[in-house]
Amino acid sequence: MFALKAPVESVSAASTEMLSSAEAMAATTEETSRQSSVVAAASEEATTNVQTVASAAEELASSIDENGRQVAESAGIAEGAVEEARVTYETVKSLSETSQKYRRSGQPHQRYRRANKPAGA
Repeated sequence: MFALKAPVESVSAASTEMLSSAEAMAATTEETSRQSSVVAAASEEATTNVQTVASAAEELASSIDENGRQVAESAGIAEGAVEEARVTYETVKSLSETSQKYRRSGQPHQRYRRANKPAGA
């Protein structure tokens, strides 16, 4: 009987060691699973953040395009206003020069009145 006791004890010890190793492996697997869940959640949050930033960048680009369009339109309006101001200046300048010529020529409005005075008046 003593001959069977040693192999049985050896198998029993090996079984206990295998059970202990299996329990350690199960705990490691459980921790790995937990950490994988944390990484997956962080990855999902990062993806959401990247999508948010991409959306904000699109909105910013759209705003910049709209601002550029409005600046171009404003520049065109300003150019038109400058041209109108130049034309107005030239008209006023011409009228002023014409007025000065008439003043120097001896009050033409009085000559006009005399020339167009009714007979007998």
